[in-house]
Amino acid sequence: MNDRLPSHPVAHLGWFLLLLLALTPTHTKIAGLLWLLACLIAAVIAWRSPVLASDESVRGARRWLMACLATLVLWQSMAIYWEEPCCDHSSDLNAAWRWTLGAWATYMLVRRWRGDLALGAVIHHALAAACLASLALVLMVGRFDLPSYPIPWSASVGMLIMLLFPVALQTAHGSWMRRWWLTACAAGVAAVLLSQSRGAYIILGWMVYLWARAARPALGWQQSMLPLTWAASLMAAIALSGLLPSDPLRMREGWNDIAASWRMADYNTSLGGRFALYRMASDTVSESPLLGVGARERLSRIRSLGLDRPEPERSLLAHARKQGHVHNAYLHHAVDGGLISLLGFVLTIAGLLYAARALQNAHQVAALQLQGLAFVHGLTALSNVNHAHNYYVVMLSLSVLLAFVLIRCKPARD
Repeated sequence: MNDRLPSHPVAHLGWFLLLLLALTPTHTKIAGLLWLLACLIAAVIAWRSPVLASDESVRGARRWLMACLATLVLWQSMAIYWEEPCCDHSSDLNAAWRWTLGAWATYMLVRRWRGDLALGAVIHHALAAACLASLALVLMVGRFDLPSYPIPWSASVGMLIMLLFPVALQTAHGSWMRRWWLTACAAGVAAVLLSQSRGAYIILGWMVYLWARAARPALGWQQSMLPLTWAASLMAAIALSGLLPSDPLRMREGWNDIAASWRMADYNTSLGGRFALYRMASDTVSESPLLGVGARERLSRIRSLGLDRPEPERSLLAHARKQGHVHNAYLHHAVDGGLISLLGFVLTIAGLLYAARALQNAHQVAALQLQGLAFVHGLTALSNVNHAHNYYVVMLSLSVLLAFVLIRCKPARD
């Protein structure tokens, strides 16, 4: 049977969708349009196409869908309990509904679409173009005029890298193509660094792991230490960048923020404000660990932080009072909905890892892609509540969908 389905909307909209994918780092509405079209196409395919035989990819997509549904139920339950409908005080339900709809679209595509063997490489090129577009954008507009807040934007670029980098390491592809994809990944990393989003620099850790993993079978363990040597050099360069007068990666600024908050109790800095919010969140969680205090109360406590103190101390918390969340997704959920809401967020990470486990034998590259997405999703959440931004939500949903679409665009074993 022919693997191509020219009657499907994918055949007619394919090039337009790939153009949108290449431009996703440049505007939030482009990413949103691509996500919406992907969901609509999945709905049409679900209506027109028969169900295919179940395989590892179907099981993986089902696991991701179940995790998103469980998250939606938990967050919806807490919204009902605290009488906080979507989305006046919290963005959780908005994120949960989008992730669930995107997971449903992913499941429908894997369950009913046969794919196109020629589409995979083109998607890889579109991902590479997106990485280059992200670098071009940050060079043109700088940190403060990015389409979204710098941390969720850079985390979203990191997700594109997580999709492309494992493919670029595969020796089955031609050398020139691998060099092109690796160059694009390097451009994406440069975009993340130039966005000065320190919480997203962690993506380099996963890339080093994949590089060392790919080098070990071909070169032996001693030679595979080369990636680690390069990584150590890069990390040292990032740390030492704070010695430059311009402080291009905001490393010196970070150390100064920590020193100001510890020595002088001055929290009117980026990191200092976070420390004050973390302390407030920890105290709040201890009051109600199971159910939290609700989003309204969380906002109220942030807005009133330090107002009960004398003026010198009150002014030192002015920056923290301007925030809308506590800049840590784990504490954010623990404050809003206690362990129930926190479990919902953890399930989005566990769902990615559980889906990756279903793909480990038949689709190793896709498994690494999902693990990389879980790495970005889980660790960048330590310094920000990324899903409070619609751009990040749709980019995570799209990235998971692309990982499964790519499975349908290549032979069963990779």
